[in-house]
Amino acid sequence: MTILAGESLTRTFGDVRAVDGVSLRVASGEAVLILGPNGSGKTTLLSMLGGLLQPTSGRVLIAGTDVTAMSEQARCDFRLRTIGFIFQSFHLLDALTARENVQLVLDLAHDPDPERADTLLDELGVRHRADFLPHAMSGGEKQRVAIARALANDPAILLADEPTGSLDSQAGEATIRLLCDAARRHGKAVIIVSHDTRIVPRVDRVLSMVDGRFA
Repeated sequence: MTILAGESLTRTFGDVRAVDGVSLRVASGEAVLILGPNGSGKTTLLSMLGGLLQPTSGRVLIAGTDVTAMSEQARCDFRLRTIGFIFQSFHLLDALTARENVQLVLDLAHDPDPERADTLLDELGVRHRADFLPHAMSGGEKQRVAIARALANDPAILLADEPTGSLDSQAGEATIRLLCDAARRHGKAVIIVSHDTRIVPRVDRVLSMVDGRFA
């Protein structure tokens, strides 16, 4: 079943068409890689799919809901319930422990479950780092905490922007394995944007992007 659809998405910045009429559909349980060099428009596309950036034209449908037609506040609330984001630079809050970084998302969603953060950290193999601040963790550990945070509200969609870019090959391989496992075991749609061709064998489908379009 299609959970995420982008229809004729275009985004311009001045005279530059960063994304130029791109359409795609992603099903629940599917892991898709959007592969392309820096400057190809893939991060801009991911930002539109996740409701972080409004398209110049076109629309994004999530479970049949037109996200692009929502107000900014409604879109923010919808993202919190529906989408988990994973970034190359992790975006963990330096002053919070691993547990607190995950719990923050639950607090924002008014989810009182006091055990979920520890359960997710345990599933991702970093429960022993729950009380550590990010500066005391390795890159691989920080990425696992970031994945736990992305999963905290049990979103239907996971969006990952260059998730292996700050990691060594072993940690990067583990990260992609975890993301694809989330798609297959938990029925989530996973979209990864990257220039890392080592990801290709792990995903269900690869879309190549060049100059704002799928090749």
